[in-house]
Amino acid sequence: MRQWKRLQDMAGDDDKLIFSIVDLHAITMPQDAEALRYRRREMLAALLAIGLDPKKSVLFYQSSSKLQAENKQGDVLEAISSRLKLGLFSYPVLQAADILVHRATHVPVGDDQRQHLEFARECVTNFNHTYQKEILVSPETITSMFPPFTL
Repeated sequence: MRQWKRLQDMAGDDDKLIFSIVDLHAITMPQDAEALRYRRREMLAALLAIGLDPKKSVLFYQSSSKLQAENKQGDVLEAISSRLKLGLFSYPVLQAADILVHRATHVPVGDDQRQHLEFARECVTNFNHTYQKEILVSPETITSMFPPFTL
């Protein structure tokens, strides 16, 4: 979360910052709906408490994006009904879809997710090569291991 605040503080007037609370990715197995709603509100409160400013950054719940919810609903329902932890196996694909649909240029992640961003970049390379156009944006990884970073 410190990275998100730092990104906001470093952003210029023309930079657009979009931060998503990935509440759909949290559903890797059956969940208590009320507890899940509570935890997503807690996450939003924590982001506001560390100083993310809704006037400078867009904060949204992943599930509030109709495109995201429609794409993932079948997978989530199938995973829950079969008791498989599909989200654990498909997380890199879901994360790549989130990044690419929002055309993210820089993605702050933990060091354990660097390889997921490599997968997203590979998707961009293959897609753009197939259509021989620069359609998708290749995201850069931002981790706390390499401060200071620039936009």
